[in-house]
Amino acid sequence: MLAEAASENTLKWEMVLLLGSAEAVAAARLWNKAVWEASLVALGREMSHEDYIRAFEAAGLRRNDFYECARRDLGVHSGELPAGDGAWLPQNVLLGADDAQTGS
Repeated sequence: MLAEAASENTLKWEMVLLLGSAEAVAAARLWNKAVWEASLVALGREMSHEDYIRAFEAAGLRRNDFYECARRDLGVHSGELPAGDGAWLPQNVLLGADDAQTGS
């Protein structure tokens, strides 16, 4: 399943490289790096709860940055994306001070 997902990811990455603006490609690279860093836990890397939450939040912020660039590239002008991921996290998960206040 991981190999299949990696293959699909490669195809989609090629589309971003081919069709995305320089800003969208740069944002996608930063998002990819942030997701990779957070995913190291699944591969057995030791990480504190706080470090994982920071990595998770960084990946979400980078994703939003990419989406904003991609939406501009596509001519989407319907406004900013709504605040996101924090709303579904369990209450006992430590969020950053800013995110705990905004619910993102």
